[in-house]
Amino acid sequence: MLVEGREAEGVVTRLVETHGRGPHFHVHYQYSVHGQVFDDSTHVREEHWRDLRVGSPIAVRYLPSDPGRNFPSGEPPHILPLWFPVLWVPLSSGVATLLLLGVLRARRYLAYGRPAPALVTRAVKRPAGRSGTEVAFDYEFPLMQGGACQGSDTTSSEPLPSEGSVMCVLYEPDNPRRHVIYPIKLLKVATS
Repeated sequence: MLVEGREAEGVVTRLVETHGRGPHFHVHYQYSVHGQVFDDSTHVREEHWRDLRVGSPIAVRYLPSDPGRNFPSGEPPHILPLWFPVLWVPLSSGVATLLLLGVLRARRYLAYGRPAPALVTRAVKRPAGRSGTEVAFDYEFPLMQGGACQGSDTTSSEPLPSEGSVMCVLYEPDNPRRHVIYPIKLLKVATS
């Protein structure tokens, strides 16, 4: 568009200001190429929008092979920087890998973990996020071979644990310090 584009004289047909997350400024315009009339609209900067009036001229840059593709000359479209895909691909792959590892870990607990009743020994409510609350809690659960293991966690899921309540824990028989509260957030047992 910047290399092959051509200029046309357009006319402003409508100006619209909308409010959502802050004000947004849109200009509706009309232009013609080889006798064919095109109508379009786009988001523009506030400074440019304030200078426009309905009926005033506006320069439009269009693609000769497809005159419907255009933008006001003073408002080129936002183009992703060249570094964005280089950064985005590894970042999104990393997030996907972390999610996959979390699901595989949860699956391992469901397949090989031993369930145990965990007694909540301490629970403290605290504010979290926007007008939400979470509970930081400590718990203790008995091991099959004798003894006990302790852990701590936080949750904002209902029902919130309270001191003296009992929850389910899945732990690795060989290493009880590796355990997770059930139900697991990423994975649940299917029922039919």
